[in-house]
Amino acid sequence: MKFTFRRFFAVLVLFVLIDMAIVGVWTGLKLRRYIQTFEQSSSTSILEIKRHIVSNWQTPVKQTDNTVTALILGTDQLEGRPANNAQANVLTDSMMLTTLNLKTLALTQVSLPRDLWIDQYKTKANALYFYGYEKTPQDPTAFPQSAIQDITGVPIHYVVVLNLNTVAKVIDALGGVDVQIDRSFIDEQFPKSGVDVATVRDPKLLYETVQFSQGTEHMSGERALVFIRSRHSKDRIEGSDEGRMMRQQKIMQAMMSKVMNPNILRNPIVLGKLYVLYRSEFSSAIPFDQVVAIGKYMTQQLITVPQTFPALQIKKATISIQENGQKGVLFHPNVKKYGGQWVYVPVDPSWDGLRTEIQGFYASE
Repeated sequence: MKFTFRRFFAVLVLFVLIDMAIVGVWTGLKLRRYIQTFEQSSSTSILEIKRHIVSNWQTPVKQTDNTVTALILGTDQLEGRPANNAQANVLTDSMMLTTLNLKTLALTQVSLPRDLWIDQYKTKANALYFYGYEKTPQDPTAFPQSAIQDITGVPIHYVVVLNLNTVAKVIDALGGVDVQIDRSFIDEQFPKSGVDVATVRDPKLLYETVQFSQGTEHMSGERALVFIRSRHSKDRIEGSDEGRMMRQQKIMQAMMSKVMNPNILRNPIVLGKLYVLYRSEFSSAIPFDQVVAIGKYMTQQLITVPQTFPALQIKKATISIQENGQKGVLFHPNVKKYGGQWVYVPVDPSWDGLRTEIQGFYASE
């Protein structure tokens, strides 16, 4: 057979086509297994999800100036813990504004002190959700949303009530999270789970000793809860509310970083577990049509301006406290004026100082 370039090119094309066909079949088989694994993990048909996406494709994003903000209210509730009274069940142990910049993919977390006194309502911020049940029982989150939006000046689009069990479930679904511990500390008065504090008085039965060492630790959901709930360390920083807020931010940051990691998309089991958690824990706060709208908006931005997405950026911020000669927008007043309660109040009663500081947290986005 006489060699010609045409014949050589034809054979080369044939081999390429065969190779593409083999790769295509292999890719198709992998995709099929991926879908089947996801459906088993989520107990949901991928076609059902597709129908929901298509039907909600034209839904606009609920946003303000290309930002979406969720107020996260963390309640200190655990399975097996006795419910002593209704109020204890709805006090928010942590409060955080989480804002996503849709154009830059920057995520800013601003922790608010739970002991922040709001004079207009004669209450601390951690009781706003409780009073929400009295004011608007059909939607108890409406009151804290309005109150926090008013004092911070940040438009709030969603309110997510997050109990500790849900945090643990998300972390475990992700296979754990890596957390950077800034300082070693010991808490000898960490409350044991499942103990009725209304009837038990023996400290040996009420408390246990927990310890964390400086460095990076891979935490399960249970271990992460100990990290963010500890509050009685003798360490001046870790034993304070400010230190506890910083630890809460670290857990949230670790969770968000893990969720946004591209490797998660390659794991259909984890994706399926997260989808189940979304449906059971978060869909009422952030409807699926908004998940679709936000995803669509971000994808379009990625295609149009890909350089704006170098990586997920997570910025954490804490309101400054005026103490020990340091400037701040909040301070501790004389407790007698507030019935003996330990509270924070704004240096500027108009709240403008607090609003200005919070706006500064977003300035670099």
